[in-house]
Amino acid sequence: MVDVVFPFGSMARGEDVVERESYIREMVMRMEDGQSAIIAGPRRIGKSSVGREILRQVQQRGQYVAAVDLFSANSTDTLASLLMQSILENRVGRIRRGVRSLAGLRRLVGNPDIKAKMGDLEIGLNGSEGKNTGEDELLRALAIAEEIAARDGRRIVILLDEFQDMERLGGTALLKRLRAVMQAQQHTVFLFLGSHPTLMKVLFANQSQAFYRFATFCPLPAVPSDAWLGYIEKKLAEQNMTVTPAALDLMLEKTGGHPYCVMGVVYHSYLMAKGAGVGRVDADIAVAADARMMDHLSGIYEQQWLEVRRAAHADAVCLAVSEQKPPYSLDVSRSSVGKALNHLLDLGLIEKRSVRGDYVLVEPMFGRWLRQRFY
Repeated sequence: MVDVVFPFGSMARGEDVVERESYIREMVMRMEDGQSAIIAGPRRIGKSSVGREILRQVQQRGQYVAAVDLFSANSTDTLASLLMQSILENRVGRIRRGVRSLAGLRRLVGNPDIKAKMGDLEIGLNGSEGKNTGEDELLRALAIAEEIAARDGRRIVILLDEFQDMERLGGTALLKRLRAVMQAQQHTVFLFLGSHPTLMKVLFANQSQAFYRFATFCPLPAVPSDAWLGYIEKKLAEQNMTVTPAALDLMLEKTGGHPYCVMGVVYHSYLMAKGAGVGRVDADIAVAADARMMDHLSGIYEQQWLEVRRAAHADAVCLAVSEQKPPYSLDVSRSSVGKALNHLLDLGLIEKRSVRGDYVLVEPMFGRWLRQRFY
């Protein structure tokens, strides 16, 4: 794998997963203790990077792992194939990418070399062709994960990213079937990731839902400012660059410490300094890098704003939150404000910071974009 200077736009790994060591260490212990867990939060806060780092460390400790992103699956057939592929790699090694159908996986598993590597594992994929649905094969994949782990005396941790999409793929009936299989497994542990916290709470905290209390919510902590400062200085030093205190302060002030935005501004600062042939990132470069990052985000924010305006009064409520004004102080009925807040929560644009009802924008740069546009 080729190293990147700053993982902007790609998944962070190792030391680029900033100040999450104690969290990851605790999550690894949970997994090894057989406790399934949930990491729910808006997009671009580092859930997938943290989740993959948890898997990496679990694997380093001798356990099996598998991962699949439900967002990339357009059917249960595709999901079953991707999950089965990831599970089998614990026995047969890295399988080529792109096996996105059960038919393709059957052809692959029929390879004599793959059969030899699977050894005593009886999969029966070939005999099931044409008889089982994608949902059946998804349950079969889970059963095989448990079989592999049990036979080899290990645990297997399965990461299911964007788990709320399972309802899109199979609805309540599939969720009930999955719960029935998962709760009976003794060697399989699950790490559920979701970018729609409200939907994840419905799935796991509503007693009428199939996955009620199946796993524990483990909120991802924010990265402290001093951790960002140390990380930025260290990474730039590795490129023979320094950074001024004023530039560091600007980077954190402009981004509000949001992981994706911080990484973007730092990366653009590095590019601009390198392009200018200078070995120091100063305040002027940081300001210019912030402007470039805002240009990058403006198209994304335009689309977000269109989604905001799909619900009545959500635009006014969103602007109030961006200015740190109490939403319920608007000249709008409380029920309308409540519906607008739920809409913004569902979009992952705001989060509730306290039981008193304090709301903040997930991305402070979105707030700056709003204020530049409307004020």
